[in-house]
Amino acid sequence: MNYKFIILLISLNILKSFAGQCSFDWQCPNLPNSYCRNKLIVQSNDIAVHDQRVYFVGRYSNDDPATAHANLLSVPFQPNLNDKYRQEFQFQGEDFSLSYARYGGIMGYEMNNNFFMTILNRFKNQPYLGFYLGPFNNNGVSSHVFTALFEGGSYQKMYFDSAGNQIYRCQLGNLQWYSINPDIQKLVSGRTLYKVYCEGVWLNGDNLYWTSRDPAAGNFSINFHIGNKNVPNNQPNVPTTIGENEEVYAFTGSNTDIIYSTKDALYKMAIPNGQNIPISRQLITNDPWIESAVYKDGFVYYTTSNSYIKKVNLQNNQVTVLYEPNDYSSPKPGNCTCRYGFSGDNCDVCPPGNQIIWDNNGSPSCRPYGYCIQEYQCNNVVPSFNFQPFATCYMYNQCICKISYLTYPNCDKCPNGQHIAWENNSPQCVPN
Repeated sequence: MNYKFIILLISLNILKSFAGQCSFDWQCPNLPNSYCRNKLIVQSNDIAVHDQRVYFVGRYSNDDPATAHANLLSVPFQPNLNDKYRQEFQFQGEDFSLSYARYGGIMGYEMNNNFFMTILNRFKNQPYLGFYLGPFNNNGVSSHVFTALFEGGSYQKMYFDSAGNQIYRCQLGNLQWYSINPDIQKLVSGRTLYKVYCEGVWLNGDNLYWTSRDPAAGNFSINFHIGNKNVPNNQPNVPTTIGENEEVYAFTGSNTDIIYSTKDALYKMAIPNGQNIPISRQLITNDPWIESAVYKDGFVYYTTSNSYIKKVNLQNNQVTVLYEPNDYSSPKPGNCTCRYGFSGDNCDVCPPGNQIIWDNNGSPSCRPYGYCIQEYQCNNVVPSFNFQPFATCYMYNQCICKISYLTYPNCDKCPNGQHIAWENNSPQCVPN
């Protein structure tokens, strides 16, 4: 009887996998060309909280990191087996892919009901900070609209005060303030509050808190500063230094404490009352590589570099896991999906003109000839031909010719009247 029951369970799992339902990769047909699409990778530079949920940007773990579009995802404040995570929507437009465009994700603190601040980083153009309007949390919105507000340099830390419709931004050597009109989604006014090179910023009442590197210490020390947001125009803007640390990653705070992370822990230090400068830090929890954190009603919500989302109670420092990427005991159900480029009922079709490329984790994808991850894959320009070492794998996963003015895959075809010669182990086209 027990054997029959086991056989029945196996049969049901096989039927479910061919129907597209799964909880684990092994339940999908024709491995490794298919996988179970149900695990997330958190790829937000910041997270946001709204209506008892933590919002973040990410992708499914086996989606191609170079081409996958960003998804707005959320997890509840309280762990729930029936609500492991929720996909709110997929960002629309080719610029919102996660790797090539380096989409930065959510910015700021608490979102409002209809839109949130987001930063769009691009390789060849300036990044833009702006509003992204989209359907989430049953807000009644059906369209997807990104409205750029201003250009930036490299990735910048900002604080989005949704209640006051204001932005505080660390930009080059300035801490800037902007007022925004959410109805017409544009900047109304703005100015520089402090001339500092800040790396993190947070607002509490009228006080701004930020971090900046200390040039006198060779930029190996980070200072904590406090300043009033209502700085009069044309007056010296001199902040107060209230502490220092060798490294700071996530940066937030409560009404009583400044909260920040290092590469292996989360700390807090009391906001000075004028009597206790300098101040000392207190350990909240040891956790490696906390990348983003937000304080809300006695809890700090944070993400780690290995895609965990957690919260810690500041009363007792108790940590609760809100999302675990490798939850083998009760994984969220998903669907069997073909890996990149494969098609067919069993994910076994790789169209002509393509080749199977294996990534560093041993997973295959079907790619056009000329795509590469490792140098040796540039051998596979055309089946049975070998152009290596005339080609190299470039940073954007493309095989290119070592002779820059030749076009891949014809990396050994010099112009008429020239031939290949080798100089310092590199090919050159020289006259006959």
